[in-house]
Amino acid sequence: MNCVACKAFDAGISPFGSQKIVETNNIIGILVTNEAASRGHCIFLPKTHAEKMHQVEDQVLSEIIQTIKRVAKAMNLDNYNVLQNNGDLAFQTLFHVHFHLIPKNSEEDGLRYLRDKNELREFDQTGVAEMIIANL
Repeated sequence: MNCVACKAFDAGISPFGSQKIVETNNIIGILVTNEAASRGHCIFLPKTHAEKMHQVEDQVLSEIIQTIKRVAKAMNLDNYNVLQNNGDLAFQTLFHVHFHLIPKNSEEDGLRYLRDKNELREFDQTGVAEMIIANL
Protein backbone atom coordinates (compact mmCIF):
# COMPACT_ATOMS: atom_id res chain seq x y z
CA MET A 1 0.00 0.00 0.00
CA ASN A 2 1.22 3.48 -0.89
CA CYS A 3 -0.83 5.38 1.71
CA VAL A 4 1.32 7.64 3.91
CA ALA A 5 -1.14 7.43 6.80
CA CYS A 6 -1.22 3.62 6.70
CA LYS A 7 2.58 3.46 6.53
CA ALA A 8 2.76 5.62 9.66
CA PHE A 9 0.21 3.44 11.47
CA ASP A 10 2.15 0.30 10.47
CA ALA A 11 5.35 1.86 11.81
CA GLY A 12 3.62 2.78 15.07
CA ILE A 13 4.13 6.50 14.65
CA SER A 14 1.82 9.48 14.36
CA PRO A 15 1.09 10.36 10.71
CA PHE A 16 3.03 13.32 9.30
CA GLY A 17 5.14 13.63 12.46
CA SER A 18 2.28 15.52 14.10
CA GLN A 19 1.39 15.48 17.77
CA LYS A 20 -1.18 12.84 18.66
CA ILE A 21 -4.05 14.22 20.73
CA VAL A 22 -6.35 11.19 20.94
CA GLU A 23 -6.19 7.52 19.96
CA THR A 24 -8.49 4.52 20.24
CA ASN A 25 -8.38 1.05 18.70
CA ASN A 26 -10.13 2.46 15.61
CA ILE A 27 -9.08 6.10 15.15
CA ILE A 28 -6.37 8.65 15.75
CA GLY A 29 -6.59 12.43 16.11
CA ILE A 30 -3.57 14.64 15.51
CA LEU A 31 -2.76 18.33 15.75
CA VAL A 32 -1.89 19.72 12.31
CA THR A 33 1.56 21.28 12.30
CA ASN A 34 2.07 21.69 8.54
CA GLU A 35 -0.53 23.56 6.53
CA ALA A 36 -2.76 24.35 9.52
CA ALA A 37 -5.66 26.65 8.71
CA SER A 38 -5.77 27.98 12.28
CA ARG A 39 -4.41 27.46 15.78
CA GLY A 40 -5.82 24.16 17.06
CA HIS A 41 -6.49 22.66 13.58
CA CYS A 42 -6.75 18.88 14.02
CA ILE A 43 -7.42 15.91 11.75
CA PHE A 44 -9.03 12.60 12.65
CA LEU A 45 -8.42 9.40 10.70
CA PRO A 46 -9.63 5.82 10.90
CA LYS A 47 -6.75 3.39 11.38
CA THR A 48 -8.20 1.07 8.73
CA HIS A 49 -7.58 2.32 5.21
CA ALA A 50 -10.45 3.82 3.27
CA GLU A 51 -10.09 6.47 0.61
CA LYS A 52 -13.58 7.96 0.93
CA MET A 53 -16.10 8.44 3.74
CA HIS A 54 -18.71 6.05 2.32
CA GLN A 55 -16.12 3.24 2.55
CA VAL A 56 -15.72 3.57 6.36
CA GLU A 57 -17.73 1.41 8.74
CA ASP A 58 -20.63 3.26 10.38
CA GLN A 59 -19.35 2.52 13.89
CA VAL A 60 -15.96 4.06 13.07
CA LEU A 61 -17.57 7.15 11.51
CA SER A 62 -19.67 7.56 14.63
CA GLU A 63 -16.57 7.29 16.79
CA ILE A 64 -14.78 9.94 14.73
CA ILE A 65 -17.69 12.42 14.99
CA GLN A 66 -18.07 11.81 18.72
CA THR A 67 -14.33 12.35 19.19
CA ILE A 68 -14.41 15.59 17.21
CA LYS A 69 -17.23 16.76 19.48
CA ARG A 70 -15.20 15.90 22.60
CA VAL A 71 -12.11 17.70 21.27
CA ALA A 72 -14.13 20.80 20.31
CA LYS A 73 -15.54 20.89 23.84
CA ALA A 74 -12.06 20.34 25.34
CA MET A 75 -10.79 23.34 23.36
CA ASN A 76 -13.81 25.44 24.44
CA LEU A 77 -14.61 26.25 20.81
CA ASP A 78 -17.62 28.38 19.98
CA ASN A 79 -16.84 28.79 16.28
CA TYR A 80 -15.37 26.01 14.16
CA ASN A 81 -15.76 24.00 10.98
CA VAL A 82 -15.75 20.25 10.48
CA LEU A 83 -14.51 19.51 6.97
CA GLN A 84 -14.32 16.25 5.03
CA ASN A 85 -13.45 15.98 1.31
CA ASN A 86 -13.98 12.99 -1.01
CA GLY A 87 -12.14 12.84 -4.35
CA ASP A 88 -9.99 15.15 -6.45
CA LEU A 89 -12.83 17.42 -7.53
CA ALA A 90 -13.77 17.93 -3.86
CA PHE A 91 -10.17 18.96 -3.04
CA GLN A 92 -9.12 15.74 -1.29
CA THR A 93 -5.31 15.70 -1.16
CA LEU A 94 -4.66 12.88 1.33
CA PHE A 95 -6.30 9.75 -0.02
CA HIS A 96 -6.92 8.22 3.40
CA VAL A 97 -10.28 9.46 4.65
CA HIS A 98 -9.94 12.12 7.33
CA PHE A 99 -11.95 14.83 9.03
CA HIS A 100 -10.69 18.31 9.90
CA LEU A 101 -11.66 20.23 13.01
CA ILE A 102 -10.77 23.83 12.18
CA PRO A 103 -11.23 26.42 14.91
CA LYS A 104 -12.47 29.79 13.69
CA ASN A 105 -10.71 32.15 16.10
CA SER A 106 -11.00 35.29 13.96
CA GLU A 107 -12.21 36.51 10.57
CA GLU A 108 -8.73 35.97 9.14
CA ASP A 109 -7.98 32.40 10.19
CA GLY A 110 -9.75 29.12 9.61
CA LEU A 111 -12.03 28.52 6.65
CA ARG A 112 -13.37 31.47 4.71
CA TYR A 113 -16.41 31.44 2.46
CA LEU A 114 -15.37 33.35 -0.63
CA ARG A 115 -18.05 32.40 -3.15
CA ASP A 116 -20.01 35.35 -4.48
CA LYS A 117 -23.73 34.90 -3.84
CA ASN A 118 -24.34 36.24 -7.34
CA GLU A 119 -22.59 33.14 -8.68
CA LEU A 120 -25.08 30.76 -7.08
CA ARG A 121 -27.22 28.97 -9.61
CA GLU A 122 -30.13 26.60 -9.72
CA PHE A 123 -29.66 22.96 -10.64
CA ASP A 124 -32.26 20.62 -12.06
CA GLN A 125 -33.01 18.39 -9.07
CA THR A 126 -35.68 16.35 -10.85
CA GLY A 127 -35.60 12.77 -9.65
CA VAL A 128 -32.76 13.23 -7.16
CA ALA A 129 -34.90 12.84 -4.01
CA GLU A 130 -36.61 9.79 -5.48
CA MET A 131 -33.23 8.20 -6.35
CA ILE A 132 -31.90 8.79 -2.83
CA ILE A 133 -35.03 7.40 -1.18
CA ALA A 134 -35.03 4.33 -3.43
CA ASN A 135 -31.35 3.59 -2.70
CA LEU A 136 -31.29 4.15 1.05
